[in-house]
Amino acid sequence: MFEALSRCIQPGTIVTDVGSIKDSIMKKADELLPSDTYFIGGHPMAGAERSGYQASLPHLFENAYYILTPRKGTPEEAVNVLKSLVASTGAIPLILDSVTHDKRVGAVSHLPHVVAAALVNTVGNADGPDNSITRLAAGGFKDITRIASSNPKMWRDICLSNKDQLLSLISLMIDCLQEFSRDLEAGDSHAVEAFYSRAKEFRDQIPSSDSLYLLSYYQVYVDVEDRPGIIGRVATILGSQNVNIKNIRIINSREDEPGCLVLTLDDQRAQETAVRLLNNAGCRAYIR
Repeated sequence: MFEALSRCIQPGTIVTDVGSIKDSIMKKADELLPSDTYFIGGHPMAGAERSGYQASLPHLFENAYYILTPRKGTPEEAVNVLKSLVASTGAIPLILDSVTHDKRVGAVSHLPHVVAAALVNTVGNADGPDNSITRLAAGGFKDITRIASSNPKMWRDICLSNKDQLLSLISLMIDCLQEFSRDLEAGDSHAVEAFYSRAKEFRDQIPSSDSLYLLSYYQVYVDVEDRPGIIGRVATILGSQNVNIKNIRIINSREDEPGCLVLTLDDQRAQETAVRLLNNAGCRAYIR
């Protein structure tokens, strides 16, 4: 595409992409596009495990981070034009260099997809012809492996394009599993407990009001009963007091924790107000 563009593109044109890898495509842009055009890499961090036109959503980018990676020397005016376009979709534009992007996204997006697929394949290989394991694979297992249903061809290309970053992360994952395996084989109860304690401590320290990219978001957890109208009741309690819900999701893995709603709000004040309103109304709402 760059080769074709280089033969017809006009000076001053802004070009962007929506790929999940940035460094390799930025290098190709430097190599193939004229220096008087402005290539700004783009990665909207939004999507789902389904693909194709039939799975499209008009509000897909709303409240999603949209990474932009300008080439060196790109005029600020050109960057601002694209930032404005991105913001008009409801997304949150964020400027990063391409290497930093690939490292961060490799850790929090690409590696989890590899791990989810490996987990599903492991369970599939362990199952027998009667599918007795598969029949029990619900709740928490389905939640943590949902992304394994993503487009295989797309993830083939992502993994190969971000190979260096991903291989380093996979090596760390293998080391972690091998260490746990040795401790388990030795029956070292303290080491096995420490394995889970370290994970819990790190996971619990991830602030509910800060994203990976230091852009604020504020979440409230609401334990709810599984009955008709409960989501509407929660939304009505907050809406009647002008508390805007930016996003809402449902955690269903009841073997791990009670079913609950996770609400994303505008700011800390809205977060605190929501907890107060919901608890006063008899709901169990909290921040974690």
